[in-house]
Amino acid sequence: MTWGHTTFAVFPDGSMKGWGQNMRGDLGLNNNNNPVNVGATIEEMENLPFTPLGTNEKVITGAGPCALLEGGNVKCWSIQAFSYEDTLARGNGLEFDMGDLLPYVNFGVGVKAKAIASGGSGSNNCIITFTDQLKCWGSNVNGQLGLGDTLIRGRAVGTMGDNLPYVNLGDGRTVKMVSCGYYSCCAIDDINQLKCWGRGLFGLGYGNTDNLGDTNTTTPNLIPAIDLGTGRYATYLSVLSTQMCAVLDNGWVKCWGKNSGVNNNVLAVDHLDHIGDTPGEMGDNLLPINLGTGFVAQKVDCGMQGAAHCCATSTESKIKCWGANNWGQLGYGDLVNRGDSATMGDNLPYVDVGTGLTVRKMTLGIQHTCALLSNHQVKCWGRGVGSGHGDNFLTWGDEPNEMGDNLPFTVAITSNSSSCISLN
Repeated sequence: MTWGHTTFAVFPDGSMKGWGQNMRGDLGLNNNNNPVNVGATIEEMENLPFTPLGTNEKVITGAGPCALLEGGNVKCWSIQAFSYEDTLARGNGLEFDMGDLLPYVNFGVGVKAKAIASGGSGSNNCIITFTDQLKCWGSNVNGQLGLGDTLIRGRAVGTMGDNLPYVNLGDGRTVKMVSCGYYSCCAIDDINQLKCWGRGLFGLGYGNTDNLGDTNTTTPNLIPAIDLGTGRYATYLSVLSTQMCAVLDNGWVKCWGKNSGVNNNVLAVDHLDHIGDTPGEMGDNLLPINLGTGFVAQKVDCGMQGAAHCCATSTESKIKCWGANNWGQLGYGDLVNRGDSATMGDNLPYVDVGTGLTVRKMTLGIQHTCALLSNHQVKCWGRGVGSGHGDNFLTWGDEPNEMGDNLPFTVAITSNSSSCISLN
């Protein structure tokens, strides 16, 4: 997983290591944020400590500064934990409160998680429970928790546990997938309806700029499904701060929300208008991202706020990336932003990750990209603070001959006796 300039990898034995930004207890190392950034040298990468989450705890996956553990428990850390009914930062070494001292997040009696999503820095989070229900907590100023108000959950006493409501997607509805950005969340339910709520300033896909989920008349059960086109439905989601992208059942990718123009063109259009904030922009009128002849997408993953970018993984496990490229995060050996018609379609090449290698999983942070490859190793490119190369945070992917076989594997993975099974 990535969040901000921080990256974590999970190993087959359930252990986890992180590198990159460490200013707020981001890595959970209890080292008083010293150094501020971890991974500047080969030695530092080869000797990365495991994230201390407790005796015999095994990590399944993660999102933001939270880890989903075997058995369905969740632990969170950093200044943005928003999880323990207090305002303490955890993992920065001031309280020495990681490991066995770090409690499980309380979702209520008998409630366990099978999946987790985080809105970028972890300020808002959601879990899918074993019963396929949805619970969300954290920042809620825009109604991004979908609970019909703007109350923060997770900081004040009495807001977690059984007092944390389930998100109501409709009578009898359960959830298949959830994805969150800093200001909004989207979910696919059991009958393949896609609904989004939270900040509507740039359009959530309903043809207006209304916030949703912040009043008792705009909760997810009371809003319609987003129109993705005749007969079409979403199979995969990635929500940024102010944009949403979905893979459709036919392998198309559609994106909507804030259009930041040529410097942040994750919508991949030739105009500067936001999409989904006025009537008539969704449904069949929302054209799929042009990813070129024969490209059938199975996943889409997008980076965080700021210089946002997206990568789509094809059914052949190859990737193409577009959007902002100010640090080489697209992986094309230059600093050219991509997203207008001249740079998309067949003009958008596949990212070269090395001879004979394909991509199993992607994760995108602010200005860097990481891929778990078919050989169970990891390569990262873009801004060096999150790349894990141990090269004093040099940038990769911004100049010719830096990708493909010339792009080194991440040291933290290659130096470990076990190959990485899940890059979160």
